[in-house]
Amino acid sequence: MIEPWLWAIVLIILGIGLAVLELFVPSGGVLAFLSLASIAAGMVAGFMAGPVVGLIILIAVMIVLPSGLALAIKWWPQTPIGRRILLRVARGEDVLPDNPYRRSLREMVGKIGVAKSKML
Repeated sequence: MIEPWLWAIVLIILGIGLAVLELFVPSGGVLAFLSLASIAAGMVAGFMAGPVVGLIILIAVMIVLPSGLALAIKWWPQTPIGRRILLRVARGEDVLPDNPYRRSLREMVGKIGVAKSKML
């Protein structure tokens, strides 16, 4: 029979893997629910092995889960689904056309003007 602390570690690793996978696979929250259930079961199994083991597993989850999710979120824009969802940053040339009127307005940047009416 497998020891409770080993079950706890396996369930925690599975839960963290499912949480990271939730960011990359659109599942409608199913993977997130399974992740939370697995992590909770892993912590319960850790406390069944003993209070010290349970606290160690709890502290490990509190450190590893946010770190893993932060790394996954940082890596997400480079994935195929991240590239489809996130738009690329538009450049000025893409948004505003280059024509003679715009070039004449650019030449006025930094010049001093006089208002023809009262500015309220």
